[in-house]
Amino acid sequence: MAKRRAVRIAVMVALCAATAVPCSWDTTPAFSFRVRPDDPESYINGSIGIIGKEFARSHLVVAYRWLSGNPPSNAEREGFLSLIDHRLKRFVAAERPATTWEKARAEIRGVQPGSAPWEDRSGSDYGYFTNCNDDAFLNAVEVLRDRASRFGAKSAAVASWLDAQETVFENCHEGMSIPKPAEPSLPPLIRADRAYQIAAANFYAMNYDDARAQFLAIAGDSGSPWRQTARIVAARALLRKATVPVRSENDGAYVFDDEPMQQAERDLRAILADASLAASHDQARQLLRFAAFRLHPQERFAEVAKALMKGPGSAVEARSSLDDYTLLFDREDVEKRNDDLTQWIETIQGGGNAIGKWRETKKPHWLVAALASASEKEAAELLEASGKIGADSAAYPMVAHHRARLLLASNKTDEARAELDRVLEQKLPEGSRNLLLEQRRSVARSLADFVRDSQVTPVGYDAEQTEEKFTYPLLPEDAAKVLSEATPLDMLADAAMTNDLAKEIRNPILIAAWTRAILLDREDVAKRLAPTVIAIAPGVEKHYDAWLKASAEQRRFAAADLVVHNGGLLPVIYAYGGRLATDTDLESVNHGGGNWRCFHGAEPLKSVPPFLARANTADERLALMELGSGPTFMLQAFLDLAGENPKDPRVPEGLSLAVKGTRWACGDAETDKLAERAFNLLHKRYASTTWAKETPYWYKSGY
Repeated sequence: MAKRRAVRIAVMVALCAATAVPCSWDTTPAFSFRVRPDDPESYINGSIGIIGKEFARSHLVVAYRWLSGNPPSNAEREGFLSLIDHRLKRFVAAERPATTWEKARAEIRGVQPGSAPWEDRSGSDYGYFTNCNDDAFLNAVEVLRDRASRFGAKSAAVASWLDAQETVFENCHEGMSIPKPAEPSLPPLIRADRAYQIAAANFYAMNYDDARAQFLAIAGDSGSPWRQTARIVAARALLRKATVPVRSENDGAYVFDDEPMQQAERDLRAILADASLAASHDQARQLLRFAAFRLHPQERFAEVAKALMKGPGSAVEARSSLDDYTLLFDREDVEKRNDDLTQWIETIQGGGNAIGKWRETKKPHWLVAALASASEKEAAELLEASGKIGADSAAYPMVAHHRARLLLASNKTDEARAELDRVLEQKLPEGSRNLLLEQRRSVARSLADFVRDSQVTPVGYDAEQTEEKFTYPLLPEDAAKVLSEATPLDMLADAAMTNDLAKEIRNPILIAAWTRAILLDREDVAKRLAPTVIAIAPGVEKHYDAWLKASAEQRRFAAADLVVHNGGLLPVIYAYGGRLATDTDLESVNHGGGNWRCFHGAEPLKSVPPFLARANTADERLALMELGSGPTFMLQAFLDLAGENPKDPRVPEGLSLAVKGTRWACGDAETDKLAERAFNLLHKRYASTTWAKETPYWYKSGY
């Protein structure tokens, strides 16, 4: 009796999906990736850098090989990279093989290419699977070109062949279309092709029993050029039948039928035992590994774990072993985890007695694991042992990272800084360098050192799957907080005037320092920075000149007039530079937010770099807090100006712009009440002005 196993729908989807792709993309820049290296190829070639405990296990396997002193062979690296590229969808080919087929077909027909066949088909109402794989289309292109060269592209033989192959691919996505038998008048090769095409059509139409019988008949035909291929594909028909679930007649649950898989395993072993089928042996071994994954998961897991630790293997074997190992890792029916590789990965990801394993083995990969999870109490022993790891070791960046962490935890700041200085002299993966720069920023002894180490380039976006390359640096979150919340205005102005800063870093600092100087009435700082600000944003000059000429009593109103006309004026610095990193159009109001300021008086940082140890920003922070958020400051200023000088021409314009701007800025507890007051005053006292007519609504503050 056939062995059947019930499956849950969620499990089915997980098994059938090659890669889990999120439905939406996070567009937050990432300075290091959480689950993967930023350059998989360099990583596989030994540039390991700093691995995280959340790294995907495929990457941890590669790290294990390098850290344990048994680097993968060139063939294994090729296989590992092939799998990781596939999972990350980093394909070199820009064109789908189905599209290649469509172009070749259209060329023979003498027509324009149409829509390429769709590769996926619904096996049941649980979801889709890849029915016609890439090789099917590429092989069809190769055979079509061969037959065209033999018989002529416009011959009846090729036309008949092409009719049949088009019918075959109609089954890729849906339906059941079977080519007609070949006419007796067609060449023998075309008739042999037709037998294979009919069997293939049944295969793609999910008539697996019929397809297998037809492929076996072809395999028994010594005159068919498809004899060896058909024998393998007959086994694939059994494998496909076993991997597409069917609904049980008893309880309606989806079930797998293992009997076809077991028969496929027997057939494949028979192929390997047949010396005349030697050309198919590699394919047979590959399919046997697939069958073992399903039928003997415990044995397969042990087999691939051993292969991944030992090496070397072929590229195909390396890819298959890595694929199966990672997919079987969490299976409930895979229980024994006694191998060193699996224990190391589990320790890296979930803790455990790493230091005990290191003491027992004295192996470098266990030293790395011990360092990664070490507490301050264990620091002395591990610092002494890890000091012997040289810069030529693949483990060096990670060892240095955790040595610095332990030294910092022990308040050995100078030693930690020296450790970081040494490792940062090396060529490192970008993400690892960024992690080390973050550590060194925390112990910066000068503003120049801090700013130098704050210029870091993202490795991509938080989604971690798309290949998005940044060509410019951005301010990381920790650096932005230090500059914005703990750095005095004068020092912030010094940072803004640093000559070697990238504009994506300098502009947000420059605008924050200048805006803060305006709001705090620090004319000395404002004048110092004004030429540079005006050079990148000429539109501010008119209102800035008015602020300079204003009397002490009128300075607040002149500042509000400057701010209300320039949505990009921010006295704070946002992570990644906010809108100012790549946009110096200060006048525009960004409907996506990032206008004026959201200043709610955030708590000062609990720890700051040494160069700020004696800095005091309390008075500046208090003064900015008293002004309120950007919308509150503008609204209150123009309401007050209307009270003091109701005929001032700036009042109706300022009220209008402030009310409208409230919609695209974040406020505070006073903002909405002030917006309603400003709106009512505008329409009561200044109803005849263009500004009132252009302001039909007042808005609650957003963002």
